Amino acid sequence: RYHRAVLSSRFAEAALPDLKSIDMRRAPPARGGFLSPLLLDQMRRTLEKKEQSLLFLNRRGYAPLTLCRVCGHRFGCPVCSAWLVEHRFRGQLVCHHCGHNERRPEACPECGTLDHLVACGPGVERIAEEVVAHFP
Repeated sequence: RYHRAVLSSRFAEAALPDLKSIDMRRAPPARGGFLSPLLLDQMRRTLEKKEQSLLFLNRRGYAPLTLCRVCGHRFGCPVCSAWLVEHRFRGQLVCHHCGHNERRPEACPECGTLDHLVACGPGVERIAEEVVAHFP
């Protein structure tokens, strides 16, 4: 499914970027967000210099887990039992293990409650949404 591309050298002998880890316990994101204030500040400074920032998160989709706030139902794959990943922009729940996908329901299949499904955790779609909110 994937092919490894070996990069034996950097393009035009470019210098390695400076990387810094942020302790999210000391600089937690705002409520409901996933990006640290320190990261947002550095991104703002970088953009002011007309430079680019690259955010890397190895979680496809919007959120790795969707559950019902009323009964706690978690959406699992009916084929292989892995959690279904929400792909919000496609309106689907997708299994990244076996490929099963289904339309994201409006009601919980367990208790039938409408509009109480919540996406838990960050995926790249959610991070992109947060970045656009901070840097329109």
